[in-house]
Amino acid sequence: MPRVNEDKSGKPNLTIITNDEKKVVVNRELWYKYALASAKLYDDSGFEEIVAEISETVANRMIDYMQLLENNPAPTIMKPLRSIDMADNVEPKEYNDSNRVERFDKVRVYADFIKKYSDFEDLEDLLIASMDQEFNELLEICKAAMGAIVRQTRGNIDEFRKRFSIKNDLTAEDMEVAYSAEALQKAVEQHWGPFELRAEITE
Repeated sequence: MPRVNEDKSGKPNLTIITNDEKKVVVNRELWYKYALASAKLYDDSGFEEIVAEISETVANRMIDYMQLLENNPAPTIMKPLRSIDMADNVEPKEYNDSNRVERFDKVRVYADFIKKYSDFEDLEDLLIASMDQEFNELLEICKAAMGAIVRQTRGNIDEFRKRFSIKNDLTAEDMEVAYSAEALQKAVEQHWGPFELRAEITE
C-alpha cells in the first residue's frame, strides 16, 4: 500500500475503502481519534488506505459526527431517557448559570444530528458501525435514540413488531393462553412469590 500523503495544510489524509467498494477521504488524525478499532489496527502502519466494514453513507455520517465533536462541547446523554424527543436527552457535561443557555444550544446539534436518522434501518446501520469501529461517543447517542424508539412504540405491540421486524408466530389460541390470568399469576409468582391478583383482567 502507498504511504501517507499530506494535503496542502500539511495534515495527512486517510482513504477508507468501504464495504460497498467506495472511497471516503478523511483527515487521518480525526478518524483515528474517534474510530478506535481502526486506530488499533492501522494507526502505526502509515498506510494511506484502510478497509472498514461500513458503507460509504455510514462512513460520511460518522465523519459528520466527529466534526460535531471537534467543534462543539461533548454532550451528556441522559440516563434514563427523559422523553422520546432526543432534544430532551442531551445536556452539556459542564455548565453554570452564566453560560447555561449558550452551552445547551451548542449540544442541541447532537440531537438534531441523530433525529435525521430516525428511520430504524438508518439508525441500526449507524449503531452497528459505531460498535464495529469503537466510536463510543456516537454509540452512546445511537443507543439512546434506539431507546427512544422503543419507548415510542411501548404499549403498541403491532407497531413494535413492525418496527423491529419481529414475526409473531403464536396462534390465536397460544396468545390467549400466554396472556391469560393463570399465565400472569404464574409469572408474578415466579418473580415475587405467592401473589393474589385482585384486579379483574379483561381481554
